[in-house]
Amino acid sequence: RNLNIALNDGLLVEGNKDIKDEVYRALDYVYHVSKSSCFGGTKEVLYLNVDYSLWNLYTDPAIRTANLLSEYMVHGNGSLDFLTDEFFFMLVRNNIHGDSVIFGSTIALEPGVYSKYPSFCPYAHKEKNTVKSHDIAINYNYLDPTTEWYYQTKMKMRENISVATDIVSYRENNSLLTETTVTKPLASLRDGHWTYPYFDCGGGDIWMVTYSSPILYIDNKNETPQFRGLAGIDIEMTNIDINQCDTDHSSNQTNANKVDLFMGTHKCAATTRCVARRGLGFRTGAYDCYCEDGYYFPHANVDPKAFNGTEVEKYFRYQKNLDQTLFMCIKCAPGCDTCIDGSPCLYKSSEILRLLMMMLMVLTIAAICIVSGVTFMYRKHQVRNFWCNEILFLPFNIGCFPITNVF
Repeated sequence: RNLNIALNDGLLVEGNKDIKDEVYRALDYVYHVSKSSCFGGTKEVLYLNVDYSLWNLYTDPAIRTANLLSEYMVHGNGSLDFLTDEFFFMLVRNNIHGDSVIFGSTIALEPGVYSKYPSFCPYAHKEKNTVKSHDIAINYNYLDPTTEWYYQTKMKMRENISVATDIVSYRENNSLLTETTVTKPLASLRDGHWTYPYFDCGGGDIWMVTYSSPILYIDNKNETPQFRGLAGIDIEMTNIDINQCDTDHSSNQTNANKVDLFMGTHKCAATTRCVARRGLGFRTGAYDCYCEDGYYFPHANVDPKAFNGTEVEKYFRYQKNLDQTLFMCIKCAPGCDTCIDGSPCLYKSSEILRLLMMMLMVLTIAAICIVSGVTFMYRKHQVRNFWCNEILFLPFNIGCFPITNVF
C-alpha cells in the first residue's frame, strides 16, 4: 500500500484532485487496518509524509539514551559487555514513565556490541496501568533490512556528527585525580530517523510512529562515527486524533494530540457543519455533524443533536444506493434565525377568521351608515316624552329598547 502523500502545512490542498484521492485512500487504509484481524509484526505501514515537528519535543529520552551508551562505548573500547541486562531494561523503562504520549522505548544493538547474545533488543511498553519489558530479539528479527526504524537509522549518512570533548576529574578517596579528557560523538535530533505511521500488530495493536537515535563509536582507525545500535521511542497514535473537519471548532487540545493532515475530508452534508471530537484516537469518523444556523436536527429524541461521524463514514463506505438527505438537517420555519424544531417564529393568520372579521367590519360600517342616515332624517324632530317605565322586549331577545313619541 504505497500511499506517498505530501500535504502543505498539514492542510488538504483545495483543487488538487490527485492529493485528495491519496488522502481518501489513506483514510480508507487506516479504517480497514484498524477493523481487520492481523498477525504479529509491523508490516502495515501508512506511507504518509507527516510533519513530525509536533512530536520533536518527545525525542529527548531517545537522544539522551543513545548518547549515554555512546559514551559507554568509549569506556568499553567499542563494547558494552561490562553492562548488565538489568541496566538496559532500567533505561528503557525509565524513558516512558510519566509521559502520556510515549508508548514504548527500545535499545537495539548491532551483533557483537553486547556479546552475551547474538542480538539484543530490550523493549518496554505501557500495558494498562503498568510498564512491561522484554527482549523482542527472541521472536523478532530487527536486523532485517525491511525493519524501517532500525535499518534506515543505520544507513543514514553521518559525516557531520558532532564530537564533544569533556574534561573530567575523577575522585580517589578524598582527593581529585588528574584531569582526563573524554571524546565522544553526540547525536542530535537531525541525526535520528522518524518512521512512517505503522500498525503495531500483535504488540499494542495500535498505530504508532518511532523515532530512533543512533548509538555511535569512534575508534582509532575511523574518524567517522560508526553505527553500533540505536535507542528509540514509540509515539502512541492512539492518543492522537485525526481531524477531518474544515476548521477546528474544538478547544483545549494540544498540538501534540491532533493530526490535521486530513482536514476537509469529512462527509457532513451541506446543511451541517463538522465539529471534531477529541480523545477517540487515530481513527476515521472522529467528528459530529451539527446543524447550521437556520436548520434543525430531525431526530428529537437523539442527544447530542448531531449526526455521528462514525455512522456517517460507515454509511458512505458501504452503501451503494446513497440517500443524500439521510444526514441533512431540516430548514427552520420562515423568520427563524435558529430553531430546535419546525415551530413557526412568525404569526400565521387564519383565512376563515380573517373573512369573518371582514364581514363583521362591513356589517358594522353598514349599520353605522344606516343609523347616521336615520339620525340625519329626523334631526329636526323634537323628543316630547321619554318613558322607561315599560320595557318592551323585542322578539329573539336581541335587546331592550325604549319607546319614544315623535312628531
